[in-house]
Amino acid sequence: MNALLNLHYWLFIVAVSLLGTLPNLVAYYLGREGSAAVFKRYPHLQTSPLWDRVNRWFQRWGSRTLLLAFIPALATALSATAGIFGINRSIFLTYVITAKVMRNWVLLLLILNIARSFEVL
Repeated sequence: MNALLNLHYWLFIVAVSLLGTLPNLVAYYLGREGSAAVFKRYPHLQTSPLWDRVNRWFQRWGSRTLLLAFIPALATALSATAGIFGINRSIFLTYVITAKVMRNWVLLLLILNIARSFEVL
C-alpha cells in the first residue's frame, strides 16, 4: 500500500474531500436557517410519521449519523437534517469531512488497484 504514504495522494484526497464538503455545508445552513420558514408554511411536516422516525434516529445516534455522509445522495439529506436539529457546526464538519476522506481513500485505492491490474501504472 504505497499509496498510503504518497504525499500527492494525501493532498489530492484532502482537497477533494474539502471541496466535496461545500455542498453539504450549504445544505446544513439551509436546514439551520430555513427550517423555521418551511415548518411555518407546512406545519404538518413536523407531525408526520417520517419526521418522527428521523427525530428518533437523531436522538439515538446523534451526530455520528453524519458518518453516513460518504453516501452521496444521503449526505445532502443528512446535512440539512443536521442543520434542522442544530448540530454544532464544528462537529458537523468533523464528521462529514471524515466520511468524505474515508470514501475518497477507498475510491482512490480501488482506482489504483484497477489501474495496476491493467498495467496502466
